[in-house]
Amino acid sequence: MKLGKVLSIFLAAILILSVLPTAFAENEAKTIEVPQIGMTLRIPDAFQNTQGLLSPGGGYEIDDGIFYTEFVYYALSEEEYLDLANRFENDEFTDEDIERLGACVCYPLFLIGIDNSRDFSAINEFFDGEFNPEYAKEVYSENGFSYYCYVDEAQNDAFIGSQEEPYASEYKAVTEAIDELISKSDFYEPVSLYADIIGKTISFETTDTEGNPVTSKDLFGSNKVTMINIWASWCGPCVRELPELQAISERLQEKGCGLIGLLYDGNDLEALETGKQIMADNGVTYPVILPPENVDSLFPMEAYPTTYFVDSEGKILSEPIVGAYVDKYEAAVDALLAE
Repeated sequence: MKLGKVLSIFLAAILILSVLPTAFAENEAKTIEVPQIGMTLRIPDAFQNTQGLLSPGGGYEIDDGIFYTEFVYYALSEEEYLDLANRFENDEFTDEDIERLGACVCYPLFLIGIDNSRDFSAINEFFDGEFNPEYAKEVYSENGFSYYCYVDEAQNDAFIGSQEEPYASEYKAVTEAIDELISKSDFYEPVSLYADIIGKTISFETTDTEGNPVTSKDLFGSNKVTMINIWASWCGPCVRELPELQAISERLQEKGCGLIGLLYDGNDLEALETGKQIMADNGVTYPVILPPENVDSLFPMEAYPTTYFVDSEGKILSEPIVGAYVDKYEAAVDALLAE
């Protein structure tokens, strides 16, 4: 999996979600806790209230035993950023927009963890050798788990030299505060958000998008395995995978399995209408339900989409697939059927 591909995925997600650095300012403790990747980050002042847009991204396991997050900086005002985000979401991006974005975005640092007593060479192998090992610094190592801070100094210097003020100066200040971020933050072995859910049996009552009452027993009872795809009307990656999910649902039926969607923002009337139109536009015919009252305790989540797998009694069979990975869904069902 190429580094460029990974970064383009995160970039698309950040643009669509409009994640802004005000999240730092709203957190009086200036702390970001991400136990599922083994980090409690304490944010330096230089990272706060920048005129350009600085946001954390990633924050989950990107491969077996490899945990990833990064900070992304846009040398853009909030107004310019939101204009690009809207154009991206509405499929109005032009070649000029792409060129502009490429010139104003940079990643001051990456934080990458790895288990099984592997070192940075294994990380670099995963990224097809696109990291320069001389820029990687080990910041934590215990019980066979290590964390590395990767700062591409040459890339950062080049970016500073290419930007106008105030962006050049504040980006330089951010890079100079990286050591402070690392020294004040805590790194530890990741704690899975889903560690205690495998084997848990879920039960609920709700309605489908047309207001018809449904129960978990109705949805799961006749299927060997049911795939539950949790999505939102504003989530671009969620929407883009819907046509493929429709095709998967038809193939699952032949295996005695099923697929249902859960429109996470469907309890909002405007979002529900948007979601229904999106479903119609993408030919979705499989059942799509609204969130049960206790949706967050039933289905812990860290990103959209998230896909769970349950048996006919509603027992959760595995950790969910986090992200729009349509190539993994059927393989997961087949593996569960084989078990």
